[in-house]
Amino acid sequence: MHKRLFLTKMVILTTTCAMTLFLQGCSRQVMPTLKSEETYLVEEYEDQVLAEDDNAADEICYVYVCGAVTTPGVYEMKPGERIFRAIEMAGGFTEDAAPEKVNQALPVEDGLSVVVPTIEEARAASEKESGLVNINTASRAELCTLKGVGETRADAIIAYREEKGAFRKIEDIMLVSGIGESSFNKIKNSIIVS
Repeated sequence: MHKRLFLTKMVILTTTCAMTLFLQGCSRQVMPTLKSEETYLVEEYEDQVLAEDDNAADEICYVYVCGAVTTPGVYEMKPGERIFRAIEMAGGFTEDAAPEKVNQALPVEDGLSVVVPTIEEARAASEKESGLVNINTASRAELCTLKGVGETRADAIIAYREEKGAFRKIEDIMLVSGIGESSFNKIKNSIIVS
């Protein structure tokens, strides 16, 4: 029994020593360094970006620029160029343009349509968004949307505008025949002048 125990201990001791010597020998050898997974991913990403840049350099896109620009038309550009360049290519803004209504910093893409509104168009769009009726520019149908204003009063407002000129303040609408203070009070929060 003692011999068996002794032999088992000797086998374990010998195996342990052999493994220790083997591992020490391996650590002295120059092991090749492996690149981390992150390094491979970064290199792969850089290769992909360079390939995309090469492809983008060869690509062109067509952008339609119209509205309040000097020379409306279709212009050839590179994808990612900015809208301000497209407007420059179209000869720039006209005098009646509303450049603040166009985000000129956006990048272009194929098939993009850039519409530059006039100051008047921008004002009308702004009024429409606000839900208010401009009594100086509203059509008969728009005037009829006001509370208590039918076709007859709408025609009277238009006739007054044409004869006397634009209203200077919203209260001036009471100068129109058939529109008194009570009628004005019904519509005063729905109208504007400009």
